[in-house]
Amino acid sequence: MITRKSPGNPDRLVKVLRAAKKRQAAERLALGEHYSCGEYVVSNEIGEPYNPAVLSRYWANAVKAAGVRHIKLHGGRHTAATLMHLDGVPVAVIAAWIGHSDPTLTLRVYAHSQDDALKAAGRSLDRPHRSSV
Repeated sequence: MITRKSPGNPDRLVKVLRAAKKRQAAERLALGEHYSCGEYVVSNEIGEPYNPAVLSRYWANAVKAAGVRHIKLHGGRHTAATLMHLDGVPVAVIAAWIGHSDPTLTLRVYAHSQDDALKAAGRSLDRPHRSSV
């Protein structure tokens, strides 16, 4: 996810990030010098990064509330990259969006084929094709 004034962030995410920034500004004002001035997108009420276990718990609760099948927090990253890949987004763009400098790593690790895409590929072989000769 690109977080620094990127044109690549979806509108829904931009709204969430703006709300988080506004909340953080209010917390910073209320705590003054006691506020930790890290530049974390997701931070607790005193400006420090959340413990990964806390983020994972928040994620699990959100997934459950949404009524979708359980997926680990890092699995969301894989899902996002895979959906972008299946939608035809160039691998170099996906790599930049998730913060990779090497698109081959993105393709190898994050862009997974889905059953529907594999079936469509197989069906393409059933269609008659003109001979190139």
